[in-house]
Amino acid sequence: MKEKALLHKLCVEAGHRGQGIGGSLLAAVEEQLRREGCRTVHLWVDAGRAAARRLYQRRGFEETRTVQDYYGPGRTGINMVLSLDL
Repeated sequence: MKEKALLHKLCVEAGHRGQGIGGSLLAAVEEQLRREGCRTVHLWVDAGRAAARRLYQRRGFEETRTVQDYYGPGRTGINMVLSLDL
């Protein structure tokens, strides 16, 4: 296993948001990555997705950089990183 993972996509259907499903999914992913020896998890999130950003921040992700137009004109991408304790 590589020490660095990229979380490409995490989706919860709109009608099921706010029930802890996203947090549970992230916790399961984090635990599996720890078992496999991964040290950091990286992801990109649209700056306009405030709820997603809050979820990641609650799980310990930190914003490391922003890229203008990452998701297209006028849509800023934010890179977030989580350090996993092994």
